[in-house]
Amino acid sequence: MNDIKVFSIGKIVNEEVNVKVVIKPKYAEGLKGLEGYSHVQI
Repeated sequence: MNDIKVFSIGKIVNEEVNVKVVIKPKYAEGLKGLEGYSHVQI
């Protein structure tokens, strides 16, 4: 069986009013094109 490795590409920041996902800059380009979708599963 193959092992699956999971690596963090960012973090979730919970502020008093907002919650946001902060992506490490080296992975940001991989998110291009998502603006056309209504939802993203994190």
